[in-house]
Amino acid sequence: MDKAEEAVEGQGSYPLTNEQKKRLVCAVKAAYDVQRSFGWADEPFDVWRRGALADATQETSIRALRQRQYNTALKYFLGLAGREAAARRVRGEGEDKRLRAVWALWRECGGLADAFGGQEQAQAYASALFTRIHRTTSERATAKQIWAVIFTMRNRVAAKRLKEQGGSKR
Repeated sequence: MDKAEEAVEGQGSYPLTNEQKKRLVCAVKAAYDVQRSFGWADEPFDVWRRGALADATQETSIRALRQRQYNTALKYFLGLAGREAAARRVRGEGEDKRLRAVWALWRECGGLADAFGGQEQAQAYASALFTRIHRTTSERATAKQIWAVIFTMRNRVAAKRLKEQGGSKR
């Protein structure tokens, strides 16, 4: 696994935000209510919730979920609640990874702004890298390609700063 792949997977290992937990709990409660109304859930809420969560993600606690599992769980519970239209709007795993990588790129451009003369120039440099290296745009790039651009930018800034200090890479 290369560095970009490791970064993509690493981002998916972050815990859920409090907002995500709230959204998921609401979907779980709605699903339980619907399932109970049909007579398909006769156990107490906590028992049902843990079992259903394990069916969806192999975890029994919402607190144990990671970013990579969030959309799977949300889509599952929205489906059980009969909210198919809302479930279809939940992003797929690939798009979710890509959006996390875009967020990391935006944050990185802010952190490296001084080396490029501002955040807009850093973003323009990233756009040029997408075109030159991957023959795509940031909007069409995969999560792995976005992380490759982030690492390229970091390496080039580090080399530039080393050169400015009069050092060498050897």
